[in-house]
Amino acid sequence: MRQAYCKGISSRLNKNLFLFPLFLLFSFLLFFSMKGYAEENTGHRLKSYYSLQYKGLGFSAYSNDGQRQSRTDSYPTAMKVLLKHQPEGLSGTVQYQANISGSGWSSVFENGQVVGDGQEMPLEGIRIFLNGDLASQYDVYYRTSVLGEWQNWAKNGEDSNPVGVGKHIDGIVVTVVKKGENPL
Repeated sequence: MRQAYCKGISSRLNKNLFLFPLFLLFSFLLFFSMKGYAEENTGHRLKSYYSLQYKGLGFSAYSNDGQRQSRTDSYPTAMKVLLKHQPEGLSGTVQYQANISGSGWSSVFENGQVVGDGQEMPLEGIRIFLNGDLASQYDVYYRTSVLGEWQNWAKNGEDSNPVGVGKHIDGIVVTVVKKGENPL
């Protein structure tokens, strides 16, 4: 009887030893997926949103952080960029300029203001940067598409494209990352 009892316990222990790692794996996955969900929904992930105005077509819908926005049937004549989910207590804004064909670099615009509004000339390049506390904790990266080819990443106010050579941009992609991280 004692042997049968010990065999029963041994059999249950073997089953539990098999199930325990599965339980740990499930708990680990659940914890980290909930952590990511909580970070996303509590606003801890600073994001950019941006829109281009295309000649004859108006403004496109806003693109989310890291999404390419481009067209081949028209060219952008204006743009606007803004931030969402800015961490509480961090000062600063997103600022940007556009190089407008025939006019050169615009003045600095920020937080959803339209650069290039009312003009018909294409944008040849952009600069985007952060200020305030945001600039010390985040980098803003951006790329432009020129004649259908995506250019190298620029960041924190660098020129996105060689300007003054008669080539307009077709599109942009913008992303904000913690200082020192790589874009997408």
